[in-house]
Amino acid sequence: MPRRAIVIGGGAAGTSAAFRLQQAGVQVTLFEKEPRLGGRMRTEHINGFVVDIGAGLLPGTYLAMQRLMRDAGLAQLLDQLTSPTAIMRDRRMHYLAGNAVAAIARSGLLSTATKLKLGKIPLRLLPMWSSLDFENLGRAAAYDTESVADYCRRVLNEEALEYLIGPMVETMYSMSPDEASVVDFFWCLKNLMAADAYSIRGGMEAMPTAIGRTLHEVVLGANCTSVRETADGVEVRVRDQAGRERIEHADVCVLATRACDVAAIHQNLS
Repeated sequence: MPRRAIVIGGGAAGTSAAFRLQQAGVQVTLFEKEPRLGGRMRTEHINGFVVDIGAGLLPGTYLAMQRLMRDAGLAQLLDQLTSPTAIMRDRRMHYLAGNAVAAIARSGLLSTATKLKLGKIPLRLLPMWSSLDFENLGRAAAYDTESVADYCRRVLNEEALEYLIGPMVETMYSMSPDEASVVDFFWCLKNLMAADAYSIRGGMEAMPTAIGRTLHEVVLGANCTSVRETADGVEVRVRDQAGRERIEHADVCVLATRACDVAAIHQNLS
């Protein structure tokens, strides 16, 4: 068991990893380049409203996240999502309440032609259902052949992309459908079909922020510039907002940031 760990990234993944390591008796320091924790679980409070800028809900299939919140004493922040989803089109709100399939069929959000095309999506989901594994999404690598946007334009149409699939992907992943893989879409669809969904009281950012308060050391405004493996562990270089560099050493380092950032930080990855 390592004695000291450094975690890079203060979003859901980073704060979760830091909490579990600390729970196991490891001394943890978490570095986050932004002035607040949250990452893609970002919330703004505007005129009395709670607005989630990033991820907007927690699928009921995220059992590990629910266990984490219970272990951190945050279970009271979970609220089952009962309010309807609303999507705006032509200055009108279209509410999708209850069963998603029935709600879309009843709604005036989409044309009849698009609804008929969407009816074929569950048949396309079935062959990959068992491969869409939360613990190892790599099992679905064979289906990772195009973006959500490209898939929609090829199989569905622009209307489905703009008014249903795109908003769904952006809500779940804080990514545009041009960036997200079609595997992300089908994995999202499986989760939404398989279980209830939850919101986090006070906004999604409340979870990583609350977990951050339980950690030994959290350093905000610290941008990691490199991670280098050494004979006895890792060397981590971070730079604060004033440009001052700080060099830290630890037994292990968890890179809980975007893949493109990881490749720049740790250039020796294969």
